[in-house]
Amino acid sequence: ISWLPPSGFSRGLSSISDFFTIFLPTNIGLAPFSSYYRDNTKFSLWNYGTQLDIGFVSFLSLGFFWSRSIIENSNDSKSFTQFRGTASILFSKYFSLSGSYGKIKILYEPDKFNGIFTLRYEKPEELSLTLSYENNDARLLFYSPNIIYSRLRTDFFRFNGYYIYSNNFKISSYYNYFSLEDGNEGNDFQFRMGKKFLQNGFMGYEYFYSDFAFTTYFYYSPNNFQSHSIWAEWNYLYKPNLKFKLNGKVGYVPSVDYVINELNAEITYKPILDLILTGRISYSNSYRFDSSYNNLSFSLFAYWSLF
Repeated sequence: ISWLPPSGFSRGLSSISDFFTIFLPTNIGLAPFSSYYRDNTKFSLWNYGTQLDIGFVSFLSLGFFWSRSIIENSNDSKSFTQFRGTASILFSKYFSLSGSYGKIKILYEPDKFNGIFTLRYEKPEELSLTLSYENNDARLLFYSPNIIYSRLRTDFFRFNGYYIYSNNFKISSYYNYFSLEDGNEGNDFQFRMGKKFLQNGFMGYEYFYSDFAFTTYFYYSPNNFQSHSIWAEWNYLYKPNLKFKLNGKVGYVPSVDYVINELNAEITYKPILDLILTGRISYSNSYRFDSSYNNLSFSLFAYWSLF
């Protein structure tokens, strides 16, 4: 009679077992990271931390995010410690919703609440659309030596996406909107289109626009800043577990008659089946506050699937 469905006491035990199975993790992922940013205004930011995600059933994951950020100018420094609970829901293979909410502990200042929420649709190497909202401190969004003592709440909305047609034509764009506690608001817009270049690359045209309600000494807030650039990117798979990515641009800012440039390099290495390491280095030369502005940044990420 083993083929008969469970009933009575056996059925009760089976239902209890099924209930508790929901709370057993299906996967656990750990993602430590570190980054460093420095520019020619004597501003620097060092950031490090980790994120832990625990998957339940087939569509839900819960976890936490922890990071410490230290910003410095030529006279002083300030540290920020963030701790947020995280959650994500996978509605389908391509569509997901994620969010995190918690506190920022700031040295010699009261705590602040902050959160990030993201809606994403993504088909790798074909289509990606992402809409996000972040509530944060302006000092962690606007890299400026003059804002280190200014406690400004900032609401940050962002849309970005790309589309690759027949592996031959690519368009991408992003739009940022900032609303700051001091009454200022601004937006950044970038649009790129390009065509297949060499075997694993794209090359094309970029338009960038940035504008704020008013300019201020404390952080970069341009009025009607526009640039036109030629951009390129190249991907190279050296081995199945080792790949490289190189991208950059050269452009022109008509309003100030200035040439800008940017270069980024990335390497991804998979030493074992469940561990991915990614390193990046970036250099940028642009124009801010009526003079040239350049910065250099490094970052290292890891993702370890524990099971």
